[in-house]
Amino acid sequence: RPYSLSNHTSHPTKPRATKNKMITDIDYIPCSQINLHRSEIPTAQFYYSVESTDDMPYIAFVQEPYCVRGKPKHLPGNGLTLYHTTSDGINPRATLTISNNLADQFFFQLQFSDRDTATCSIELPNSKLYVSSIYMDGNSQDPPETFLKLAEHCLRYKHGLIIGTDSNSHHSAWGNRASDNRGNKLLECLAQAGLLWLNNGKHTWRRNDQFTAIDL
Repeated sequence: RPYSLSNHTSHPTKPRATKNKMITDIDYIPCSQINLHRSEIPTAQFYYSVESTDDMPYIAFVQEPYCVRGKPKHLPGNGLTLYHTTSDGINPRATLTISNNLADQFFFQLQFSDRDTATCSIELPNSKLYVSSIYMDGNSQDPPETFLKLAEHCLRYKHGLIIGTDSNSHHSAWGNRASDNRGNKLLECLAQAGLLWLNNGKHTWRRNDQFTAIDL
């Protein structure tokens, strides 16, 4: 299968029924971005906290969730989780979870999705909005090709674009002490695509006295 749609729960109870909401009737949609580092306990804890939102609409941009044989585990029952899969069962490194009361308005965009990218779109009254969860591999010095294609597409056709990503890119513009080559390249791409980062300058990862801001 080229992609997978899943809303399995990690416990035997049935997913709660939620009333669908039109996105144009919502003042705001809470969004969260996190890298779960392929760890089971953090994955279960995060999705449990997501499930506790009950009927609140939400979008979760997740990178490196805990997976078994190509499938993320402990997914919340009140959301639809979308990700790209391959026939060889390689674990996806990016997923999007959209609350059930919004999910039927979103469409999975296969041409802008791969193992490290999960992209959906929604039709708005006068435009189209894309949302994308992206994992940027730290072993590559260049921004991912799928991200570049998506950003260029949205710029050309004047579509909205919201991204949640573990960029693995350091730049002082979004809160790092110093900038690296990856960060410089990503900043240039963001500028060319007309994209802004919403970081507030605080670090997004910390271990003892080490901290970075690479999640955007």
